[in-house]
Amino acid sequence: MMWLLYSLLSAFFDSIRLAFSKKVMKELDEYTLLFVFVVFPVPVFLVLMLYNGIPVIDPYFWIVVAVHSFIVVIANLLYLKAIKHSPLSLVAPFLMFTPLFLLATSPIMLGEFPTFYGLIGILFVVSGAYVISIKEKDSIFKPIVNIMHERGILFALIVAFLFSISSNMDKLAITYSDVYSYLFTSHVLTTLLVIPLFVLKSHGLADKIIRYKKQLTLIGFALALSVVFQMIAVTMAIVPYVMSVKRTSALFSIGLGYFMFHETKIRQRMFGAVFMLAGVLFIGLG
Repeated sequence: MMWLLYSLLSAFFDSIRLAFSKKVMKELDEYTLLFVFVVFPVPVFLVLMLYNGIPVIDPYFWIVVAVHSFIVVIANLLYLKAIKHSPLSLVAPFLMFTPLFLLATSPIMLGEFPTFYGLIGILFVVSGAYVISIKEKDSIFKPIVNIMHERGILFALIVAFLFSISSNMDKLAITYSDVYSYLFTSHVLTTLLVIPLFVLKSHGLADKIIRYKKQLTLIGFALALSVVFQMIAVTMAIVPYVMSVKRTSALFSIGLGYFMFHETKIRQRMFGAVFMLAGVLFIGLG
């Protein structure tokens, strides 16, 4: 059950990344944060790779990493379009659907499918994450209704599907190398692919990074730890389980939202949290 602990640690550090990203988002544009997400973890991955040693790498590794990096860039571009065309509060619920798409993509790409209890757990986690991401004053069906009116929601669904593919490719790449070599290589390649986007869209990037270097370094370090724990977990369990448990970052975000931003009216969020905890218990049984 060590994979469950690693998945929860991944969720915890991901919630820290998101909380501090929210804190600086008033001053920084989304392209600067994307730069931080892609580039800042690279030194951590480099140190871990050199410390653990570079393994013998299968030639198929390079194909998987190249395709994965391309998918990640496309997904991030579509995500930026999603939040441009629609409010984040409408987009967020549909980004939670990745574990559901994994129920289709993982059997095809990896031959992985959850047990009955694991399947029930995944459905509980996704339902809880969906409830948590909806504003308390809104009807639980409002995001579904908004599909007809918000183009950003369509982009968000495509992003969730692309992430279900890239998550499986993470595991494929690791089997052809190891966790740390893969993370370093994929982030370097993704950086090279998105540099033109940073140059064109994020003006004064260097000044912003210098001004908020402490916060951005923390965000980058938290992201690195989250991804490392996630990759270790997928070597021990099937991808749908790991990604579902990682979605419990929403639970940690409730606590961080209360302590960091003094958020109130969390009754609906706690209702969603109960669903997610039940889901984690079912996945554990699975």
